[in-house]
Amino acid sequence: MGLADDMKILSEDIVASYSLRVKTIRELEKDTHDMLKGFQSEHKKMATDLKKTLAEGEADRLKETGNMMNQIRGEQKDRNKAVADLLEEHKTEREKMSASWQALNAAMAKRRSGKPTLEAEVKVRSVKEAIEEETKERKVSPGIGLGEKEYA
Repeated sequence: MGLADDMKILSEDIVASYSLRVKTIRELEKDTHDMLKGFQSEHKKMATDLKKTLAEGEADRLKETGNMMNQIRGEQKDRNKAVADLLEEHKTEREKMSASWQALNAAMAKRRSGKPTLEAEVKVRSVKEAIEEETKERKVSPGIGLGEKEYA
């Protein structure tokens, strides 16, 4: 065989190999496009699922937050009422203490003025008169001491 025949076989092999490479590259290109379309459709599906999950989670979060805020508002309302009650009680107590303090100041001012004031009527008597009155009230015999009763 000659060189011409070898060249012919070599050129046929090159053309066959070129066609095979082009066919293989086209298959790879098609597979790559299919793979990219699959990734894209999976990405869209995943994005849709995530949006749905997020929306449901957001609704639940908003509902829970609303419930928590209502609970906090109720507790704050109770606290406000308790504080108001403690203030109304403190005010009353303070007013009573103020009245007592003013009465004390007035009484002390009278005492400091040097004028004697009698708050109640006092009956002045001698010891003998007091013993006689005590004897009459308790019906005690004259021979028995004060505070001791005679039993018949």
